[in-house]
Amino acid sequence: MNMPTLENYGNYPNTQLVTIFGVDVYFSYKTAIAFRVGGRLVVHENDWGPTTGKHLNCIDGGNKANRYQRVSGSEFESLWKQLSASVRVPSCVVRQKKQDDAEAGFFK
Repeated sequence: MNMPTLENYGNYPNTQLVTIFGVDVYFSYKTAIAFRVGGRLVVHENDWGPTTGKHLNCIDGGNKANRYQRVSGSEFESLWKQLSASVRVPSCVVRQKKQDDAEAGFFK
């Protein structure tokens, strides 16, 4: 399994692409605006402004056909929950999270 990566995408400031467990999450500033899971790219419609619009265009190419495939905020979150549930996280990570949660008192 590869280590997580963090890089910029496009020729714009304030863009980050985080890749972990085979999932790509694209950020504009500190907001997730797109993700790729299992080869499927999901792009949020532009609810922000022209700068984030440039970031979105960089991710999906920005042509009219691609812009029509962008999804609403509620659909974006729903698809994230649905698609990220299929991601295989190594069992050691899950065990450590449960241990951390127990120590923090989440299971009391």
